[in-house]
Amino acid sequence: MPHLISAEAAFAHQPSSLFLDASAYLPTEPHSAKEIFLNEHLPGAQFCDLSRFCDASAAFPHKLSRSVDQLGETLRHLGVSSGSTVIVYDQMGIRSAPRLWWILKALGHPDVRVLNGGLPAWKRKGYPLEQGEGAARSGDFSPGAAVLKLASLEEVKQASAQQVQVVDARSSDRFEGKGAEPRPGMVGGHIPQSINLPYERLLDSATGEMLPDSALRKQIEQQGIDLEKPLIATCGSGVSACALLLAFSQIAEPDAKLFDGSWIEWQASLNQNEASA
Repeated sequence: MPHLISAEAAFAHQPSSLFLDASAYLPTEPHSAKEIFLNEHLPGAQFCDLSRFCDASAAFPHKLSRSVDQLGETLRHLGVSSGSTVIVYDQMGIRSAPRLWWILKALGHPDVRVLNGGLPAWKRKGYPLEQGEGAARSGDFSPGAAVLKLASLEEVKQASAQQVQVVDARSSDRFEGKGAEPRPGMVGGHIPQSINLPYERLLDSATGEMLPDSALRKQIEQQGIDLEKPLIATCGSGVSACALLLAFSQIAEPDAKLFDGSWIEWQASLNQNEASA
């Protein structure tokens, strides 16, 4: 089953597919994903607030709930059924939608794809859009004995010693500590021995679509990443890292985990160590 679907193929899948808008913006961006959804979305789409999958008690913004039952209930409320063809997209192209793709795949849903190029690709084709709230649905999806491939802080600390690659999806400026972080009190930098692969390099700058497989492989290999070896994907808060996991899965079947605490959790651990020193 391919992980990406073109706008043309997605249009042809109507109305049997479930479309989910999983848009999310950085705190520094002056946009409301829900307001944009209400103004324009794919026909029949539901808006998916990614925070509904998070652990509200966690100290970090996008730590995924470890309750498989909670995650399954959230998906059912979005209309996901075991037999659904689920097409996830975002308003930017490909940025936050892979997070929902990863959650669905991790919970064992067999048929989920990311709209290649997202809402902009759909609009370029001149396909119809709707306004307002999507029609409420309910589904019957059950995660079963799902295994969430999440890396803990301790696993990330031990990654180098265990020859596990840590790949960071943030921009080079943020990775190198030269650019501002989007959250107050944060400074740039990176996890020691981690590899920087900004997720934008895996997208066509003109269309926002994922690069062809051969170009993806070239970008990945140029950074010294070996998809035959275990890896952990990270970013600022655990969202754009999933775009890396999507790209990796396009060309391989990697042994990959998501560090959903990402740079926020790593930096918090450094601050805690300094405070206790």
